[in-house]
Parts: sequence; C-alpha cells; structure tokens
Amino acid sequence: MGYDSMAKLPSIVSGISVTAEQFKKAAASDNICETCVTSKQNRLPFPSSQSKTTRPLELVHMDVCGPMQEASLGGNKYVATFLDDYTKLSTVVPVPSKAEVIPAVKKTIILLENQSGQKLQAVRTDRGGEYLNNELKEFYAAKGIMHETTAPYTPEQNGKAERLNRTLMERVRAMLQDAKLPTKMCPSPRLHILLMYWVNHLLDILAPRCPKGD
Repeated sequence: MGYDSMAKLPSIVSGISVTAEQFKKAAASDNICETCVTSKQNRLPFPSSQSKTTRPLELVHMDVCGPMQEASLGGNKYVATFLDDYTKLSTVVPVPSKAEVIPAVKKTIILLENQSGQKLQAVRTDRGGEYLNNELKEFYAAKGIMHETTAPYTPEQNGKAERLNRTLMERVRAMLQDAKLPTKMCPSPRLHILLMYWVNHLLDILAPRCPKGD
C-alpha cells in the first residue's frame, strides 16, 4: 500500500490505533521497509537482440496459440505458428490439441525446406512439452537442426513468436466481427490461409523499409 496511502486509513476506517502522524514519521525516518521494497520490485527490461540472420530458414520461431474459447468446425482449439526470422514468412497450422503439434512441426519443416530449397539451421521455442520431447529431439538430430529454448517464464526471449500470435488473433477477430461470423470459425484452416496471405503480402510491401533480421 505504501506509507502515504496507509496514512489516510485512520480518517476513513475506524478501529485503527495508529495515527497518521506515526505513519508519516515512519516514512520520514532512515529505516527502510524491506516489505515495501521487495513487494514493489519489477523485472528489468530485456535488451534488444543484436543477432541478425543472413538467409532464409537460418532461424525459425515456433509457438502454440490457444486454447481458443470455442473449437472450430473441424474441432481445432490451437494454432501452431512458424515464423522465419530472415524473410518474416509466417505459417500457421490449426491443431485440435497440443499432442498434434509434433506432427505439425515435422510436416511444416519439411514443407518449408522443400519449397525454399534451404536447410533449416535452428528453431527457437519455449519449454512447453509439445516442443521438449524425445520424438522431436530425434527428428532435429537426424536433420542437424539446433533447438534453442527460452528460459522458464520468459516469453520475451521469443518475442517475435509472441508478437505473431497477437497479430494473428487481432486480425482474425476483426475479420470475424466484420463478417458477422461465429467464434467457432476462429481456428478454421481456410480463414488462416486467407489471413496468412494477407499478412505475408503486407510484409512483402513493407520489406524495403524493414532491415533484415530486426
């Protein structure tokens, strides 16, 4: 609450034996209230990343968005997202559960490699069980892919994936509300294909003004 706020309590609450003057005197003293200090501590801001990729598929950010409030017509409640750090190309795969993220990751990586002619070098994810498992570990090892993970409870370290998730959901909600469609259309594959075309087309327009790797 702080001393200033607590000093006002005797005037608005009955039964408090401590006077406002005593609160003010404690605040003016040289003694430090450890409770106030520790309860008001904040995490320092994260510095901006200085690393820059130099080619497509050098680094792909991956994350899972969901669960949605309502399952889609196809029964999907989650969306697996993929963002290439260099080209900013984004791909989404609606899935019914987090257990289906593993095959979605495998199929998407193979698709991106075949269509781009590039080999994936590294992926970056959080420490969710859908990414930290033996099946994907063996898949990465077989393809020579490095798996980078964020520290626990630190989504800032994979901020590009988190930003993509927010952008997707904002655009999806806007499209649904404008078309007056029900929320069960949210994780719809057709809707996300349309959205991905729009997002990636917009990135192509902005690309000349955006430094690569930022």
